[in-house]
Amino acid sequence: MATLARPILPPYLYRYRSLGKNGSFLSRELDALKQSYIYCSIFSDLNDPMEGFYSPSALLKAEKNYRGIAQAIHQSKINFGIAALSDTHDNELMWTHYADQYRGICVQYYADRMFKQLPRTVGLLTSAM
Repeated sequence: MATLARPILPPYLYRYRSLGKNGSFLSRELDALKQSYIYCSIFSDLNDPMEGFYSPSALLKAEKNYRGIAQAIHQSKINFGIAALSDTHDNELMWTHYADQYRGICVQYYADRMFKQLPRTVGLLTSAM
């Protein structure tokens, strides 16, 4: 069985969150902190219409079971939850997109503690912005 190497984590990870109109999401964010969970959005709820977009190759389209493969990819995507985190608290793009044009909050997490508490079925993917 193959094992994945543990990711190299920064000391802190930051989550940018909107508080909604008139602070309507504040209780949601406080509940997440009190109950030690991070809400993960599904693909259809993400604010980027290109999130999860893929373009199959001609080789894949030529497969006999292309429709089945495409359906399996779609099913896999809709079963994923996504939470965007940053290694900085001053990322302008994150403040704009995830914290309601700088009107939200930025929550700091101890990255190592967070990683240790993740269930084995949860993984971390990194991406440079």
